[in-house]
Amino acid sequence: MRRSKPVRRRMERVRLGDGFVRELLRDGSLLDANEVALQWPGCPNKNERPVTIAVLDALADGGFLARDGDIYRVLRVPE
Repeated sequence: MRRSKPVRRRMERVRLGDGFVRELLRDGSLLDANEVALQWPGCPNKNERPVTIAVLDALADGGFLARDGDIYRVLRVPE
């Protein structure tokens, strides 16, 4: 998955892996940013919601998701 450098660095710092994000992206599914933040494997931390939103927003900017508040709809799945 291609990511912007700032988003990539944040994901690495908080140990949010590409695999976890890819598993969320099922064609046509709805993602609640709050629920996604709570599903992270490993130890949660105070940055999970802002980083989750940054990642989901980056995917929305890339045309993979459509955003409606804290809910994101998967438009297409990255190759």
